[in-house]
Amino acid sequence: MKTMTALVVAGLAGLATFELQSMILAPQARAAAVEVPSGPDWRQQMIAADRGAEGVDRSLERYTRTLGLTAGEERQIRPPLQRRHDAIRLLLLNGPAALTLDQFMTERRRINVDMHDRLDAVLNDRQLQLETELNMRPQA
Repeated sequence: MKTMTALVVAGLAGLATFELQSMILAPQARAAAVEVPSGPDWRQQMIAADRGAEGVDRSLERYTRTLGLTAGEERQIRPPLQRRHDAIRLLLLNGPAALTLDQFMTERRRINVDMHDRLDAVLNDRQLQLETELNMRPQA
């Protein structure tokens, strides 16, 4: 009986800890880590992991939910999100054969910064502040 009680208490403590972390930690601290592929087939791994239009939709949904975008702002933000996706995919498919993973990651960061510059032109001051607080903008 003691073993069962201890198991129930441990399980409840784990659930309570999880719930407290969910309430206290900022969203970026809870976000799943992005897995960067390695090895000689890193390009193929990234192409295979591409979610296409679904990835753009998920990014737009995340921005809408997090920053409270209006329908008009959503319409303005979708094109830069799509351009980012297309530019990264094009780099993976048509980039120079000698492109290294480090070079690709540097170019991807540049593409992300450019996209955020375009998004920032649409966002209001409150949304820009929230974007900064939540660390949604990549470092150049």
